Amino acid sequence: MAKFSEAPGIAGLLNYKPGVSVADALDQLLYPGLSITALTVTPSQIEQGASVPVTVAWTISGTITGQTLEGITVPAADRSKVFPGVSASNTFDLTVTDAAAPGGPTTASRSASVTVLPRRFWGVSDSPALDSAGVIALAGSELSGSRAKSFTVDGGAGGKFVFFAYLASLGAHTGAKLYGFDETMVVATVSVTTAAGLTANYTVLRSPEKQAGAVPVEIV
Repeated sequence: MAKFSEAPGIAGLLNYKPGVSVADALDQLLYPGLSITALTVTPSQIEQGASVPVTVAWTISGTITGQTLEGITVPAADRSKVFPGVSASNTFDLTVTDAAAPGGPTTASRSASVTVLPRRFWGVSDSPALDSAGVIALAGSELSGSRAKSFTVDGGAGGKFVFFAYLASLGAHTGAKLYGFDETMVVATVSVTTAAGLTANYTVLRSPEKQAGAVPVEIV
């Protein structure tokens, strides 16, 4: 009778190696593998100046015997971890291990990030100049690391000045349009303290004249 190792079709199918039992070869063939199917960071963005807890959560396909997140050992049954007081951008690295995998230990890794971004502001005002409080009181705001922005504001029937303010370290704007036409904006630098606690110089752009009605704006 031919030996198992001499049956090339079956041995090849099972990735058989001399000295490996049939049971072990079958275990390797049937092993479902190990993977991290999802890894999320919540929140994925933090406002510059803030310090907030960040939750990293994940799902796994397969069985694990151990795992590390940011080099920290996490109980094998856990599928989330909270990092308190995060205030800087970071990439979280997760590695999971199945030390009992057929053929030897198997690992899988995945990464996800949190990004710190400054807040920028836009809107209208009757005043031709804004201080810190006036900037953060503008109706529109969002987190962004860019100065480019297209938006529409309402100057009302009597007209208001149009404003756009962004972190000065992002550089000088290269152009602006109101109603689709090139416009030279009035530029000022204002020290702004945001609700998140950041104090920094902001570039504040203002329309030269009051604008009425719906005003489409483009900043580059």
